[in-house]
Amino acid sequence: MIRELHKKMKSLDLEQLKEDAVLQSKDDIIRINQEQLRAGRSARDMIIRPSYTKQYLKLKQRMGSYHAPSGVPDLFLTGAFQGDMDVVVENGEYDIISWDDKNAYLQTMYDDLFGLTEKGRQEIMPIVTAKLMQLIKDKLN
Repeated sequence: MIRELHKKMKSLDLEQLKEDAVLQSKDDIIRINQEQLRAGRSARDMIIRPSYTKQYLKLKQRMGSYHAPSGVPDLFLTGAFQGDMDVVVENGEYDIISWDDKNAYLQTMYDDLFGLTEKGRQEIMPIVTAKLMQLIKDKLN
């Protein structure tokens, strides 16, 4: 029994399991990033700049979905940009992206849209860790 457990432990591909845990947590990762954007915060926890023009801000405020501090971009109009967000894992690193057509334009207009703030990373860490522990447990059983 101990020999079998030892063999299973040696065969664990922890890098793959970490990637799997992140991918299983992608809905939470995206949700946290979207919450940051809707609050007008970048991945570096800075206010997203440049500010909306006064005319566009009036439009946004009439929409009722605007939650960021006045004038601060929340990058939510139709929901397509944030709705098309995804998490990709490559070489042990994860990136948050959006498949929306506006992605390239918005990334040149605004800095650090994708990624989690320190608070966001603290929120996601126990979620990913729990998934990783479950994956390890499943492999060892």
